[in-house]
Parts: sequence; C-alpha cells; structure tokens
Amino acid sequence: NAESVEAHTQDQTVSATTTAFTQIDFDPLLSVTKSFDVLNFDRSDHIDDVIDKARDIITYTVSLKNEGNITLTDVRVTDALIADSIDTNDDGKIDVFDINGGDTNSNGVLDVGETWTLSGEYTVTQADMDSRGNYDELGDGTNDDVIRNAASVEAKTQDQTLNATTRAYTQLD
Repeated sequence: NAESVEAHTQDQTVSATTTAFTQIDFDPLLSVTKSFDVLNFDRSDHIDDVIDKARDIITYTVSLKNEGNITLTDVRVTDALIADSIDTNDDGKIDVFDINGGDTNSNGVLDVGETWTLSGEYTVTQADMDSRGNYDELGDGTNDDVIRNAASVEAKTQDQTLNATTRAYTQLD
C-alpha cells in the first residue's frame, strides 16, 4: 500500500511517498481421514466390522478437508484397493468429479473449510482369507490378519503441492 503526501507553500511544493507492507499468513493445510464399514456378502450389516469370510464387503469413505486458509486446486486421490469403485466417471483419475458431496458451491476447488467425501467398496477374496490379509507389519513373512488400505491425496496452491496419506486396517477373523 503506497501513500503520497503533497504540501504547498507560496513558492515551493514538498512531496513524500511512503510504502507499507502487510504480511499475509499463508497457511495451507489438508487433512484426510478414512473410515470403513464391513458388510456381509448379502449387504446386511456386519455388526463387529470384522471380516470372517470371502465375499464380505468393505465400504470405505475417504474425507478430505481444507483446514488451512488457502484454496486448494487440482485435488487428486490415489487408492489402489478401491480405485475402480471410487472412480465413478471412469476417467482413470479420482478427482472432484468423483466426490459424493462437499463441493458446496460446485466450483471444483477445495475451498477453505470445505470437506469432500468419496466412497468405494472392496470385496474380500478367498485369496485374502487364505493369505491372512495383505499386511505384514513385522516383516516376518506372515500377514497379520488385516486388510490394509491406504489413500493418498495431492492438492495444489498457487505455488506449492500438498500431500497427505491415511490408512484403514480391517481385521480378519
């Protein structure tokens, strides 16, 4: 912001200019969470949310929230386990066109305070049951009776890229 002052006397003019700068608190922040619900193969609720047989269905919900003070653009989600079911428009990428809700003003950007949600399903296979899941936390060659699912998110500001990852662990019985 620049201010100018000019003063006049009978025989001269005096002027001065000063500039003031105000710092902007640039604070982009993206959070991502993932929740799950286990259904029986007939789509009835699996009360304890523990997988006990092949064909059980895990329904995942991914929530993306802009918790900063900067609008986020080009939001992309990666989720290998449920990519096919979450990519609702089959364009090969998971983005604003696949969200179930949250883009309150339909502008295609993750506005400050906005939360977008995406949902997808994974059907447990007999191979998942036989191998005791897909996650070996200890690295001992034995899976830990868990189906692990990770979702990663990338979003952009005018001059930087933000990344966030979340995981969900669903227990096998």
